[in-house]
Amino acid sequence: QEINIPPGVQPNEAIVIKGQGSESKSPSGQNGDFVAIADYKIDTERYEINGLDVLEHVHIPWYKLLYGCSYTVNIPNGTEKKIKIASCTKEGTIMKLSGEGLKRSGYPTGNYFVCIHYQIPDKLTDKEKELLAQLNNN
Repeated sequence: QEINIPPGVQPNEAIVIKGQGSESKSPSGQNGDFVAIADYKIDTERYEINGLDVLEHVHIPWYKLLYGCSYTVNIPNGTEKKIKIASCTKEGTIMKLSGEGLKRSGYPTGNYFVCIHYQIPDKLTDKEKELLAQLNNN
């Protein structure tokens, strides 16, 4: 039998389905309840969940952050949102997408936060070295 898991269920939260558990031994009794415990994993290096709020850590090449760029995030409702990142954005800057977090019946929708991190390359190409040398000499 399939279980309909409501949106916003937190890890280790109980999901109770009334009357779908063990059959009653008494002819006039009610069946027990089926209880499932939500057990799922998230990429904790990339995402943090606090209630219905989601924080995503994104790593963007340093030159794009210096110049400014757009970045696309996949929000919990399954859609993509493009965010504009201003030039010279600082490491650790947090951007907020109001009402784009997790949803749960009876609660206000959470928010989606994006934490910006610089991505530094392991190696530079000759062209990159040349361009950086030009910047360094000015």
